[in-house]
Amino acid sequence: METPAISFEPQSKEYTLYGLKHPKESRIRYIGITSDLLLNRLYGHRKDSGRNLHKNRWFSKMLPLIPEIVPFAVGLTEDQACDLEIAVIKGLRELGEDLLNISGGGNLPPVNLKGWPMTEDGKIKISKAHQGRVHSREHREKVSKSLEGNQRRRGVWTPPEIRIKISSSSLVKTSKFLGVYWDKSGRGKKKWRAQIFAKGKRICLGRFSSEEEAAMKYKEASENLWKS
Repeated sequence: METPAISFEPQSKEYTLYGLKHPKESRIRYIGITSDLLLNRLYGHRKDSGRNLHKNRWFSKMLPLIPEIVPFAVGLTEDQACDLEIAVIKGLRELGEDLLNISGGGNLPPVNLKGWPMTEDGKIKISKAHQGRVHSREHREKVSKSLEGNQRRRGVWTPPEIRIKISSSSLVKTSKFLGVYWDKSGRGKKKWRAQIFAKGKRICLGRFSSEEEAAMKYKEASENLWKS
């Protein structure tokens, strides 16, 4: 008697619509969607140094506090999440909310601070306005003072956490989860390793049979660190 073949259909990603807000304020400043853990997405926002300068400045002015990430809708498909993101951003802007999003959500093009799509002429004008820009002496002195003791531009100093990452040759970043690695040197079945960096030191959280278990341990450790 033949054993019937069992087929497993790949599960589609589930998305979450979320908002970012100042921990001491109630208004939402940013709307986004993610298929990752909310804690991982917040960590990604903190490390992001991309083109959204308004959001980056907001994060910097908030230090040493960190934003709160608030889930609004969970279990969405990608299309549902994109459509809902567009609708929420549009609705909040119509109510006069000062969002930090540089687009209208989904796959919509970038917008200006008032929420209107930026035209190509507008982009060119902004680009030309910054060409050949001369900063005042006070501004240059302020920047120079902020870089005192920082030798990274000279190629001399490497942060401890980067040195630890480079030395971790046995760890291969093959997991989709933050802080989870496939440890090729591990014995037995427990080859998924969770680790977290805190105050320049690497803290091993243990080895696990599945990357999901390791991800949950990393999430628990991250929450405890941020609360302390």
